[in-house]
Amino acid sequence: MIWAIYVLYEQVVEYVLCPSNLSNCFTSIIGVKQCCPLSQDSLFGIYINEVTNFIAYMGGNGVDLGGTQVNIFLSCSLTDDIVLLSKVEHALQRHHNVLYEFCTQRGLVANLGKTKVLIIHTHAHARNNVT
Repeated sequence: MIWAIYVLYEQVVEYVLCPSNLSNCFTSIIGVKQCCPLSQDSLFGIYINEVTNFIAYMGGNGVDLGGTQVNIFLSCSLTDDIVLLSKVEHALQRHHNVLYEFCTQRGLVANLGKTKVLIIHTHAHARNNVT
């Protein structure tokens, strides 16, 4: 899919509408075509969607949600928000390492300043021992 989009945008010829006529054509190497449904958010969504398969394959166990193993949530409103899920610390660290590897391979950078960890205890024994 990524290569199909790449070919679609490999040589975009554009014109500028001037008051009296159209300009000479020129090739654009940035941006998306006007009125194209492949906006920057859509393109990034297609690109980052690979991370779910990558983490499932490389990252190990997630959490069981209704009989389904879930390793990651991708935000549908803010395409750059990712939630990694795991039952144990070492598996969560593994998810984080795999996400870092995914980003590195694709030239992406994670903002570690915005990274947060939330630990939720669901067992009564763990809840009673939290101070």
